[in-house]
Amino acid sequence: VVLSTPDRPGDEVDGDEVFVLHEKPREAWLAWSPTIVLREVHEDDRLPHVVRLYPERPSGLRVVLVAPRQGSLAAGAPVYYRDRLVGEIGDTRFSADARTVEADAWIDKRYATLVRNNTRFWNASGIDVDAGITSGVKIRTQSLQAIVAGGVSFATPDSPGADVSSGARFTLHEEPKKEWLRWSPSLSLR
Repeated sequence: VVLSTPDRPGDEVDGDEVFVLHEKPREAWLAWSPTIVLREVHEDDRLPHVVRLYPERPSGLRVVLVAPRQGSLAAGAPVYYRDRLVGEIGDTRFSADARTVEADAWIDKRYATLVRNNTRFWNASGIDVDAGITSGVKIRTQSLQAIVAGGVSFATPDSPGADVSSGARFTLHEEPKKEWLRWSPSLSLR
């Protein structure tokens, strides 16, 4: 691995070096333009340290999203409610029978009450373009982060259902129905 930072431009990282992984970048880091070059790992290469980038989040709500294919679901992808970041995707895996893909979506504990048993989740990555002769061109996207990293959004109906427990399962839809985008329930945050 080659890691470029302002203090180590282009230095090769040895297997014994330790780096601290931060959950959020510091403001000064945003101006950096790092270059990371990965080399192929051969069977005889030793990987002495394993770092879990996305640890369990026991203080949040974990829901399981079920989709027909992996698509853009990836660990660290954002989860949005009303275009606001409220969580992230954790581990992904095949279902027990390998007919679907499952992804853990971790919802920050402050926003756990937004998820109810009748909540709908959908893939938020990509761009939606509408063009018409009289209406012009309309472009909708969740965020630049969702375009690059993928992501998921959810909405809860105006008549919210019951609270859910950690491990509740939901279908991940390819796109939202228009009515879901109009839902605006009154929900208290904890």
